[in-house]
Amino acid sequence: IEALRYDRDNVRAFCSLSNILSCGETVKLTDGRVLDNRQLLVEALRCDADCAQAYCSLAFTLSSISMLKLSDGRQVTQRQLYLEALRCDRDYAWAYHNLAGKLFGSETVTLPDGRVMGQRQLLMEVLRCENSIAHTQTASSFGAQPSCGETVTLIDGKTMCKHHLLMIGLRHPPVDVSALCSLAKSLSGRETVTLNDGRVMNKRELLFEA
Repeated sequence: IEALRYDRDNVRAFCSLSNILSCGETVKLTDGRVLDNRQLLVEALRCDADCAQAYCSLAFTLSSISMLKLSDGRQVTQRQLYLEALRCDRDYAWAYHNLAGKLFGSETVTLPDGRVMGQRQLLMEVLRCENSIAHTQTASSFGAQPSCGETVTLIDGKTMCKHHLLMIGLRHPPVDVSALCSLAKSLSGRETVTLNDGRVMNKRELLFEA
């Protein structure tokens, strides 16, 4: 709040303040305005129309069928906000991750750079980007997709099966419990798997670890 008193167009302050507000909570700024987290992000975009973080965070506050009016007059949907985030930063992992979660079946989306991608391609983009938390969650959800014996080829050329993808989800702290459970579920009776830290575990041990 103090940062905005000195600089009314401080994009980082608007975004950071929005992140600490819970749903429905408001904050009174030094100029008298009372804003909720969504309005703070709209203000951030008024200050900087190329802020990927603000677009992505704003999209997260909307439902799939909601529309929002930005300060420049544009009416945008949740999906359009994620695409705007990728227009600003094509390496913004969370935009790929969250956009993938909005696609169903064989549905595709056209990115600002013209690439047409389905859910799997979007998830592979997250694995290309450097963001440990998004990387972990994506690897876990991606690992749940291939059927038994199926492999996927990542953008860097690596070919991985379900076990390998799920172990990527365990590489970055904090450990994703869902990744442990999914990895356990993918194992048959006496089958074991070697984790990234060298431990060898069977299905029961993985579930205990979770």
